[in-house]
Amino acid sequence: MTRSAPPRLTLGLVAAAFLAPFLIAAALRFGGWQPHQTRNYGFLLDPPQPMSAVVARSATDGRVWVFENTEQAWTLLARIPPHCGVECRALLETLQRVRTALGRHAGRLHPFAIDPPPAGLAWPVLHLEGTLPEALSAAPARLPEVWLVDPHGYLVLRYPEGFDPNGLRRDLSRLIK
Repeated sequence: MTRSAPPRLTLGLVAAAFLAPFLIAAALRFGGWQPHQTRNYGFLLDPPQPMSAVVARSATDGRVWVFENTEQAWTLLARIPPHCGVECRALLETLQRVRTALGRHAGRLHPFAIDPPPAGLAWPVLHLEGTLPEALSAAPARLPEVWLVDPHGYLVLRYPEGFDPNGLRRDLSRLIK
């Protein structure tokens, strides 16, 4: 005849199996541990910077663009240097292909150049007025820089000059589903 474990011991072992991962995760989180590598390719702005004090107007018709939305749409802001060379324009074409690669979700990403844009740019342009977040008010770069604004109206990710567009595509494919 085999002897089974008492019901209380079995219940205690099952509860410990379920609670142990939670307790370990809580200890790591509140102990200050952070992973060395994250899944995103852009630089996460910590804390996210609100765009609520920014008034964005379309350069073509003057309509106001609202960053906060209920359609779960993301806004891509590209700062393009005034003297944009061939490699810079090629990157902009790549950014357009990144948007197209989102397939049926491409409509949930709205790409804009922010001024001052170079002459002859075939992208929609936004004029930003008001109090810009610190990340956007930095000195202009020599190559395009890209930022992502989430549907809640917060600047959350930054892609510095010379970034890999494939990393942006991977981030967007995880964010926009």
